[in-house]
Amino acid sequence: MERDLSKLTNVEWITEAALQETKIKFSSEKRVLGIAPRLIGMDLGINSRSLTRPRRKAKLEGYKLFLASWIHPRGEELVASAIQRREELPTGIIDNLKQHFVAIARASNSEKPFTLILEDDALTRDRALMEIGEYLKGSRTRNLMVFCGEGAGLHRTKSDRPGDQFGIFPTGTYCSRTAVATLYSKDVIVAVHKLLVEYGVPDWMPID
Repeated sequence: MERDLSKLTNVEWITEAALQETKIKFSSEKRVLGIAPRLIGMDLGINSRSLTRPRRKAKLEGYKLFLASWIHPRGEELVASAIQRREELPTGIIDNLKQHFVAIARASNSEKPFTLILEDDALTRDRALMEIGEYLKGSRTRNLMVFCGEGAGLHRTKSDRPGDQFGIFPTGTYCSRTAVATLYSKDVIVAVHKLLVEYGVPDWMPID
């Protein structure tokens, strides 16, 4: 991975030492970055259901479940299942949260217009990183957030707009099923870091 990445940009690995040096505020609050769990759950549910049906249908079902969750005995769990159980995450997942926080903090202080965050188990297909470089040459420099990975079965459905020459397509949901490869423009990464500092990192929800 380092060999391929070094052709594009400087590589910064996040070590255990970096985690020890960084102060992170953990939060057990019911809201995540100021957003109600029901809304986050609706986004997660839409992405999950869109694996088996058109995204527009999945979104409509999401709104139905969101409304039903206020009267159904299962409440919030109805829109997002087990993700809503506010139990503290195991140590390994907490460390993964910390690593993403460090990456976002570093990127927010960088002068680079874009940041690509990869988890250490990312597997790059042929020319994937070069394609990202080519994509950035012609992309907008603001308000950009792209999930570049194919993990957890994410794919385009017939109701989505066609992907571009790089296979990237827009969606109206912002939660992901995987954060293995995420691309940010400078303004977005700064805004995300500001929210994480203000609200803290939820100790009951994985980073993706």
